[in-house]
Amino acid sequence: MSTQTPDIIDQFETHLAGERDSSVHTLRAYIMDVRQFGTYLHHGPAAFDDDPPQENPLTLDRLRTVSRNDIRAFLAHVQTRGGSARTAARKLAAIRALYRHLVRIEALDVNPAQSVRSPKLDRDLPDVLSIPEVTALVEAPDTTTPLGLRDR
Repeated sequence: MSTQTPDIIDQFETHLAGERDSSVHTLRAYIMDVRQFGTYLHHGPAAFDDDPPQENPLTLDRLRTVSRNDIRAFLAHVQTRGGSARTAARKLAAIRALYRHLVRIEALDVNPAQSVRSPKLDRDLPDVLSIPEVTALVEAPDTTTPLGLRDR
């Protein structure tokens, strides 16, 4: 007999809220991400939906059969549908957390998400000073004092 998603999701949600003390936003996002993953696993990419149904056919039996390639395919699908690398990374974090939880409570033996690399995230360049700002900074010390000379 398999455990249906609501039981898995309810346990996971309790774990996130209680033991991990996750924020409401993290909790909501992780639960949505896990539901989307379940929809993807059950229906495949063609039926993937941004707002999956509440009755998701995700079972422990199905989670046992998931490979790292299944997870990678899901993340690739998220990005081909317009999701950013940051969104895919969050979804991977949710899937990893679900598997970690299920392994910890001994519902599953293996965490296939553990070996999946997170998507490369773009990094914003730091703000830099303009040439006039740099000039003003260099010329700011009072050169009539020893400390001002040193600082200049």
